[in-house]
Amino acid sequence: MREIKFVVWDKKNKRMWSEVTDIYWRDRKIASIRGLTHYNDADNQPIGLHEEYGDIEETLILLQYIGHKDKNEKEIYEGHIIRINDEPDYNCSVVEDITNIQHIKGFIERNRPVEIIGNIYENPELLE
Repeated sequence: MREIKFVVWDKKNKRMWSEVTDIYWRDRKIASIRGLTHYNDADNQPIGLHEEYGDIEETLILLQYIGHKDKNEKEIYEGHIIRINDEPDYNCSVVEDITNIQHIKGFIERNRPVEIIGNIYENPELLE
């Protein structure tokens, strides 16, 4: 069974939270998120509760772990840009969302090396 976990892209501050520890819901909407991040050269600083963000679902993007790691043992999340190393006609792909990952899982399950080279938020130039 796949482990369920998330990272978060913070649109307001343009940074990635490296680990979500808690998601609080109110009336079927996200009320606040708590997590850890790498920020200002300090690893794993607690972000805290983020009710000051207003509509959290508009300012924070949850990115789910797909249950697989790349060739360097890095966890692959939605939004990652990956390189498929031994496919000359198909050398990179975006992990769009958890429901559309079968092609990437197929490469991994056939022991084809995939490598995370960035993500769509911090490295949009890789999509050009």
